[in-house]
Parts: sequence; C-alpha cells; structure tokens
Amino acid sequence: MRITQVQLRSLIREDLQSFLDKTANIKYKGHIQDPTFDADWQQDLPNKQQARRVKQIWATEADHDFMNAVVKVHWIKNRGVENLKGDLDRFLSMTGKNEISTMGYPPSTTSFSTNWGPIGVVLQGRTTIAANRMSSLFSGFTGNITPELADKYKHSGIPKRPTSFLGASDPSSLADDFILDKKSFNPRLVGGNEFIVANWRPVGIVLALDVRDALFKQALGEETKFMTRADAEAIVSVVESSGLPIYSDWDEDEINMWRDRVRGQQPAEASQPEQSVAEARIRRIVRETLLRESPAGPIMYTGVVLPPEEVARLEEKIYTLGLYKEIPDWVTSLVSSVHGHQVLNHHMTVSPGALSPNNPLRDLLGEPMTLLVKGWGVDHNLGVAAWRVETDPILATKSGNPHITGALAGPTVKPFAASKISDWKMLAKTFTVTGVLREIHAVVTPIAV
Repeated sequence: MRITQVQLRSLIREDLQSFLDKTANIKYKGHIQDPTFDADWQQDLPNKQQARRVKQIWATEADHDFMNAVVKVHWIKNRGVENLKGDLDRFLSMTGKNEISTMGYPPSTTSFSTNWGPIGVVLQGRTTIAANRMSSLFSGFTGNITPELADKYKHSGIPKRPTSFLGASDPSSLADDFILDKKSFNPRLVGGNEFIVANWRPVGIVLALDVRDALFKQALGEETKFMTRADAEAIVSVVESSGLPIYSDWDEDEINMWRDRVRGQQPAEASQPEQSVAEARIRRIVRETLLRESPAGPIMYTGVVLPPEEVARLEEKIYTLGLYKEIPDWVTSLVSSVHGHQVLNHHMTVSPGALSPNNPLRDLLGEPMTLLVKGWGVDHNLGVAAWRVETDPILATKSGNPHITGALAGPTVKPFAASKISDWKMLAKTFTVTGVLREIHAVVTPIAV
C-alpha cells in the first residue's frame, strides 16, 4: 500500500519543519528592553501581532509531552552568599502568572552544570516557547518594565515573546534553532538554551555542580579556595529555608547526613544498616570529588582563568556580536573530562604545565588579571575559533598569540589548536574580561571504593 505524504506526516510529526514552514515569511524587529511591545514607537507596527503568531504556531507544533519532561531551572544570580537568601525569597514570592525564562535540562537530569548562579529553582508549568540559544529567542528583560505596565498585566501575567524574528525564508534566520521536540533539542547547548514557562510553580532546589562539589569537600572538613565553611553553612541554611526538596540522585537519609556533616554535626539517628549504606555512598562521592580536584594530578597549564559569570558573558558575546553566523553548528560550551571543568571561553593559557620555581609570575598566582578582548579568529580547517586578547607584557604567552578559545567544530577538537589561528579580525568595539592567574591540575581518574 502506498503511503501519501499527508499520511506519513500523521505518523511522524515533523514538528520543527512544520514550524519553519508556517513561520517562513514572518519578519519583525523589536527590542529586548521592550519585551511586551508596548513602547510608543511600536504602536503602529505589527510586531506584537507577529510575535503572538510565532508563539501560537509554536504551541500548535510543539511536542508538549517532551516539554513537560524537560527539567526547567531558573538560576538565582550569583550576587554573593550574603545576598542569596534575600534573592531566593524574593523569587519564591513572585507570581507564577508572569512568564519566566528557565534553562532546560534533559529529563531525569540530577547533576546541573551552569555559569549562571550557585543555586536554582526547578519549576513546573506550561512551556510557551523554547530555543537552543538565548540569542535565538531574544525574549527580553521583563524585570525593567514600568509599574504602569506591570499593573496592566497584573491579571493575565507579563508575557515573554521573541522580541525579534526572521522566518526561514530569510538567509539570516535563526528559526531552525527553536526547540519543538526531542529531535530539535540540542543537548550540547545545555547551559545556553531558554525555555519560557507560564503559570509556573517552584517544586525543587538544585545546586550548581561546582557548588555541590565544594559542599562535598566541606562535608569532610576540607577547606577549599572556592568556598569557606561559613559559606557552606550559609548555603545549606538557605536551601533548608526554602522548604523545597533538593533535586539529586541522593535519597532523604543521604541528604540529611550530608547536611549535618557540612554543619559539623553528628548525623541524625538511623538504623545501623541504613546509616552504613548512606555513609559509604557519601564517602565514595566525596572521595571521587577530592580525587578529581586533587593536586596529585599533573598541572595541565598556567593561565588567567575567568569566573563563571565572565565565561557566560564571553560565550554570549559570540551570539550578540553575530560571530556565530560563521560557525552556526559549533560548540561554544564544553566540559572536558580531562580538565574536569569548562574549557571554552574559560581561560587564556600563559604557559603549558607548571611555572618554574624562579618564575616571577609565581608571586602573582591567585591575583586578578584583566584582559582586553580585541579580535576574533576562525580556522575552519582546524575546526577552532578564539578570542584575540591583549595582556600585560608580564603575561607573555608561550602558546602563540594570546587568546581564549571560544568555539570548536565538535567535542573531539582540541582547544589548544586555537594557538595556530593566523587570521584575526579586529572587533569594532573592544571590551575587557577579568580572571585570576592559576595553575590548573588534570583530573585523576577515581578508583572504585
């Protein structure tokens, strides 16, 4: 029996292609500072109607079962531990009617890597639109709207829509970056995607991976440069005060024991078998964490390492400056199994390996360093792209032109290939990033315990 195209489409939902077809001729340009399209200059333009149409088509074509299964996290911005409780309390007091931006993780995720904040809130609600890159959605900033506009939307909730859109008929279109189903969800871009959620409610708390690992170390009384004992206790207190469960692969006994250990308390009473199992598992996880970060591993390189917020800002520049157009399918975020951390938009290598004992830079380890970002280079043959930076002469690099590797054609490409880039284009407007001079150790593969 011959199957017609119509019948085939009824059997296999071509969600993304159908979305592209139906939005192909939609084109408008708003502004991220006017996410509700209520500015005076937009009143005689069809932008708001066009934006509504994009969301309507998305809602019709999307696989909502998949959207419901995605773990959606709104990260609380890192403004210091002293502000964490107030920031979390303010967020939890917000109305769920206002649409909100979240980061989407694959279903069943229990380990959350991010550069956006130390803790996040898992939300349940209706996804109204989603894209693999925030810069494809440009949903705008609703936190800056006037009290008059907030009052206008107090019953319906403040909407979020793509503030600009170019349908697939335009060669500059980013419409194929929208997420409609599992097939169009790109797990390599987790950390930079955006899921807009309406009628939401908080259902859990997650810890950023680096924060969780530091807390593991604190559970054994190990001081870390990343987190003091006071910081660890403050974070545990904030998490507890939320009244929300922690999303992880631990059971309740294990979470309680971990919490008590961070506080330096004896674990709560439990049956001997239960306590032994929980104790053994926590010790295994903590030991693996200690091994992974242990100086026993060789020093891979010495460099100026950027903090998470600068890594996120640098990666976002690839999209806001339009640099991604030359490398549309490349990876701009990658956690290396060798380094144990993010390696893209992350550091400028000063020297491979450790500094020599008499190197004057040893006195500067741990000190902040500012880099001037002034160019961008791509080598399609090598499959690597990088930021060209200018540094203090004392930081003269031994790895070619001073640079920060920004993107790779695939996860198997080695970031150090960026040292061979020879074709650099200067940016129209330079900017600075600030990091810390550090020696970075390799990961030690944990042994079974």
